[in-house]
Amino acid sequence: MTTHLQPATLSRTEASRAVAQANAATAVIFHTSGSTGTALRIERPLAGLLTEASVLAQIYALAPRARIVGLVGHGHIYGFLHAVALPHHQAQNASPCRSVTVLEPGTWRVTPDLPDPIDLLYIVPAVWGLSREILAARRVGCQVTAAGAFGPMRQAELARLPHPPQRA
Repeated sequence: MTTHLQPATLSRTEASRAVAQANAATAVIFHTSGSTGTALRIERPLAGLLTEASVLAQIYALAPRARIVGLVGHGHIYGFLHAVALPHHQAQNASPCRSVTVLEPGTWRVTPDLPDPIDLLYIVPAVWGLSREILAARRVGCQVTAAGAFGPMRQAELARLPHPPQRA
């Protein structure tokens, strides 16, 4: 029997707790936004998402006590990978994250409590403007986007920042 986890209905803390207690038959259910039609249900095995988080941890080479900031909620598969699965992986491998901050719509602004430096900033293209504000106000080790590699225009924009990310 498959156990289903729906992160969009849980807080990030509840989702993290559910991941820690899940069994091998757990599936995670996401829904597309529906911006181009009917929202679609997407079911992914939790084991596969945790494996993906393991690969991301290797790619990002996060140090223990990393500070992660995201502009994508955990109800989105990309946000879930970075705000729930990646910190879970880090904790399981004796290098827990110091903090994971997810700015949800309506709270997208640079505030004094935003960590500095930020070891990993993950975004989607729709929030590039806020990302630019964060990059101008904080030192960022690595910035990633759900859309793939940054194009030449974005790379040039990143290079002009006071503290461009070490990796983008």
